[in-house]
Amino acid sequence: MKRIAVLYSVPRSGSTYVEKAIGAYLQTHYGHASLSELFNVNLIASYQDSQITVDIDNWHENIYQYSLTLEEVRKIRDERLAWLDQSGPNYFLKLLEPQLSRVEMEELFKTSTVFFCRRENLWEHLLSFLISMATYQFYPKDGMKWEPGSIRVPFDLFLIFGNYLSRYRRMRNAHPTHPEIVFEELLDKGSSYMESLGFDRDFSWDDVGYPPKQNLRDKQLAFSNLSEIEDWYKHSFLNGIYPI
Repeated sequence: MKRIAVLYSVPRSGSTYVEKAIGAYLQTHYGHASLSELFNVNLIASYQDSQITVDIDNWHENIYQYSLTLEEVRKIRDERLAWLDQSGPNYFLKLLEPQLSRVEMEELFKTSTVFFCRRENLWEHLLSFLISMATYQFYPKDGMKWEPGSIRVPFDLFLIFGNYLSRYRRMRNAHPTHPEIVFEELLDKGSSYMESLGFDRDFSWDDVGYPPKQNLRDKQLAFSNLSEIEDWYKHSFLNGIYPI
């Protein structure tokens, strides 16, 4: 286990649930402190005395990142990458598409223990992604808020999801020996599944403080153009991976 451990995924894949499990395991057995989504510019972080501190309870508004220029985002990203190189303690962080470029990810992966995370049900994954992107809701403490038929999704958002997933699959293919955690498998099988992946030190996976589910209703009801979204999906590479 290296000093830096990274959980890499696509947004809305169940990665927060997986993050809590892996983070607790690494903290228990290797002393890794959590940095949450260090490369999410909405997350407030600082560096002092060779240690990184993140304020996970006080985020910028989710639209804050869209007020920044590309140069400002790059500056924050480069600064936090430098912190990782200079810091002393063991750290665990979650990295989502597209928080780093392909080149930056490859450089980070060279010096890190990497875990991949995906959601098997791509249809549900897509709907979760579209709801969050359309409403700017990502980590609401009391669940997602939307009215039935209130969300009309443009094709551009669907293309963004496909692009993120394609990039994830390319990275996965480039690093086939790293463990890949499937959200539904962890949800269903718990400890037996994690032990099968090599997380076999003594640990109570059932006692992890998992986050509550954020979408408690049928997500399909949120969209006014559901049939159009279904058509996009069925005519894309997504349907070849997980048919609907």
